[in-house]
Amino acid sequence: MKHIAVFSKGRTAACLFATLLTLLSLASCKDSEDTPVTPDKPTEETDTVDQKVIAETPHVDIEGEGGKAYVFIKVYSTLYGLPQGSKLSVDAAWVKEESHQMRGESPQFADAKGSRAVYRGYYDMVYVLDVDKNEGLGREATITFNYYKDGGLHLGKPVKVTLHQWPRNLKSSETINVGHPGQLPVLMGGNVAAWSNLTSLKLTGQLNTADMRTLRLLLKRSVRSMTTYRDANGGKVEISTASTMNLRQLDMGDCELVEDGDTAVEECIEDVDRSYVQRRNVLGDRAFFVAGCKLDSIVLPKSLTEIGHDAFRMCGNLSYIDIPATVTTIGSYAFQNCTGMKEIRIPENSALKSLGVYALATGSELNTITFPASLEVVENNGILGNVAARNIHIKWPMPPVLSRFRISDKITLWVPKGSGDAYKAAFGWNHAKEIKEE
Repeated sequence: MKHIAVFSKGRTAACLFATLLTLLSLASCKDSEDTPVTPDKPTEETDTVDQKVIAETPHVDIEGEGGKAYVFIKVYSTLYGLPQGSKLSVDAAWVKEESHQMRGESPQFADAKGSRAVYRGYYDMVYVLDVDKNEGLGREATITFNYYKDGGLHLGKPVKVTLHQWPRNLKSSETINVGHPGQLPVLMGGNVAAWSNLTSLKLTGQLNTADMRTLRLLLKRSVRSMTTYRDANGGKVEISTASTMNLRQLDMGDCELVEDGDTAVEECIEDVDRSYVQRRNVLGDRAFFVAGCKLDSIVLPKSLTEIGHDAFRMCGNLSYIDIPATVTTIGSYAFQNCTGMKEIRIPENSALKSLGVYALATGSELNTITFPASLEVVENNGILGNVAARNIHIKWPMPPVLSRFRISDKITLWVPKGSGDAYKAAFGWNHAKEIKEE
């Protein structure tokens, strides 16, 4: 908006007097200050001209094959003086600037010499980047843009753009080290078609919410993505992809579950369950309760302390699982309807204290299972997680008191030496098919 000053007759004399004082003050300045000093290189001094430099594409995805990537920087401004230069820096050797051009309205010259110009509205800087082919996992580069004028004064704050290059096609068996919490989304990228070959995965490092949300995608029957591509003219093309997932073996033994770090997940993937939240050393509620899950074996983190409710519910292809000795709690329905389960191995030195309702109701009959002396027996819609097994090994020297529920008459109960008579006389326990000491 153009502002025009309006003076009344009564104020004219005062205004003229103020103007005269101003001119006298300017005339007293030293000659050396009449000519501004022009620095030889860009300085850190910030230009006072009101201006905004905005990255239209703050995050740019590019496929593993590499090629051209386009970054669009929009500058909104009413600037005196054309931008005389820009500086682009990239923190990765696999990205290089190929060219750039300025597009926008033509400037209006304000004097006869053409030394001053005004941009109305905005102009675009279009950068063409050359990206190498990726032979490894996904990676990111940060591109920093600075704009200068008048011998080097900054036009605005530096603008940063993240370039995310997706990985090569994954092999059937992969070992992936997550270097810092939240990195797995970067390493996996957004090309879900590249994931379909993966059947066996070993993870190492620290996994947080973003990592677990990404991992859970690999357990789905299929995953969809919507990718937006831009050309040098700013045109957009959206491509939708759906790919079948085939992960069957998962090794998390050398992982630590944490709750800090980056939480962003690749935006182009449409099937991310954002309700899952990771806590330290806890396999969260419904962690692997995923429709269509093909997982048939898993190694849990060694430092795990809790398995949440419904964590493996409906994982019908799982045939066995080792519960780390550090686990103190297995939540309700954790292994319900794992109909292919044959073994749930709980070590004798286990710290297990609590089993939720139907926690071990797999819908299958286990060959054998062991319960440590640390476990507290609670009668709540059953006992011992409603497990069905041919052989149950228990470590309590004396039988815990039962008043409502009892052991199945199909079970052989193995008790500590010298405890056989006590169990044979105890309600609920004496219903076992056979009681043996060991």
